[in-house]
Amino acid sequence: MTDQLPTTTDSTAEKKRTQLDYFADFVKGYEDETRLITVFMDFRMNQHERRKKESQVMPFGKYKYRSIKDVFEFDKKYLSWLVKQTSLDGYPEIKHNITTLLG
Repeated sequence: MTDQLPTTTDSTAEKKRTQLDYFADFVKGYEDETRLITVFMDFRMNQHERRKKESQVMPFGKYKYRSIKDVFEFDKKYLSWLVKQTSLDGYPEIKHNITTLLG
């Protein structure tokens, strides 16, 4: 009889690390609170800028990856039609930007 615990190869037995786990490890390395707050605020601003850019580009459809302003320049009818579709309900920022352009 041994005192050894049985080992498992089941990957579900291992704890999966989340982004919060990685962030917690990152935070442990900072002793200077002010610097940590600055890093966090920079991260939030980058996230905001990324979302802002994404809300200015068509995420699907025949003009996928084109800017909303470009589509507005050459196919206003399409944007007028798109705003009335339920497929745009999951993209409130894009819907708002299109509605603003259409006036």
